[in-house]
Amino acid sequence: MNKSDVLIVGGGLIGLCLSYFLGKIGLSVIVIDKDEITNSKITAHDYRPTAISEGTKVILDNFGIWQKIKQNTEPIKSIKVIDRIKENNISFINPRRNSFLGYIIKNKLIKKTLINEISLNKKISLFEKTLITDIQIFDNSVLINTNKQILSAPLLIA
Repeated sequence: MNKSDVLIVGGGLIGLCLSYFLGKIGLSVIVIDKDEITNSKITAHDYRPTAISEGTKVILDNFGIWQKIKQNTEPIKSIKVIDRIKENNISFINPRRNSFLGYIIKNKLIKKTLINEISLNKKISLFEKTLITDIQIFDNSVLINTNKQILSAPLLIA
């Protein structure tokens, strides 16, 4: 049985971010995903963008990720919501000088950075191509049976 402080089901952007943050504060983390998430050929084909709010930028900066991705981001200077009639249109701007509403980055770029950083942290384990066959919830722990082994932690995030 493989034990950790936290089990995370899903190795997408949120699962990777959360595992990185928890690992940075010293918790042992296991990320379980049915797919192969560290294969750069697969990650390279993720053309979706992600919008990062100013608040999220601060969190990423505090955990040392922002410096590694900021050169790949594009600031959001304004947002215009256009509806069918002119009276319903909304425009957003940040009135603070040199501040933005957020940033846009390609998923593949932030995932690549997170995977690189996670690989350097011995507290974080990625279980790829792993299928969950059963979950058992107890008072103080969770047991997950997979096609490879049994995993246990006091906290499951899915």
